[in-house]
Amino acid sequence: MKKGFVVIPIFFALSFFVSIGFVLPSLEQTTQTLSKSKQQVPSSPAAVESAIAKPAFWDLEVGSIFIKGQLVKIGGPNHTVNVKVGETVTFKCTYRMKTPPVGGITQADAKRWGAGNLPFTIRMQVHSTKMGIEDKDLLKDKTLPKFTYEDVINWKKNLQPGVGNAWDDDVYFEWTAGAEYVGNMFISVVYLLDVNHVIPEPDEQNNHINTAGGILNIVVTP
Repeated sequence: MKKGFVVIPIFFALSFFVSIGFVLPSLEQTTQTLSKSKQQVPSSPAAVESAIAKPAFWDLEVGSIFIKGQLVKIGGPNHTVNVKVGETVTFKCTYRMKTPPVGGITQADAKRWGAGNLPFTIRMQVHSTKMGIEDKDLLKDKTLPKFTYEDVINWKKNLQPGVGNAWDDDVYFEWTAGAEYVGNMFISVVYLLDVNHVIPEPDEQNNHINTAGGILNIVVTP
């Protein structure tokens, strides 16, 4: 009878160690799987941000207005331009399209903002203070520059990290003076980039010139 009691505990002890032998490899495999899963999830905020394009990227900046031999720009001297009724004048307007500092441009930025298919509309508005004369809107459509992340890599080799890349461009508008403008001594223009605000910008204070302050006054004579 005593021998039977000795065999039973030994049997259960052997079963316990055999079960542990099967469980331990499973636990080790599960631990390795969880460890790999953690490595695949980006834990760094910088890694997450680099996968998302910036909500505002391009900065559109006006340059100057060139009309009848006179260069008009913000901070420059005042100008008066004389135009005869029926005369057509040309406004040559310059502007610049700037990226943020190249050191912070990511692949996601290049894919979103360098596609080359992002249009915007530029407006030149001739404004008269004379009652009964509607503002004359002159419009031109433009497209933002195209670039790839390979271009960005080259920029980073040639530019400081805190400096952005830039493209300069011109746009031309023509306006014919009508007889209704005769006698109005305050005819100004408003030159505005992205009139419909379709391109989100970090700074919209530099995307227009309003000459109503006196930097350009157009006088129409018979």
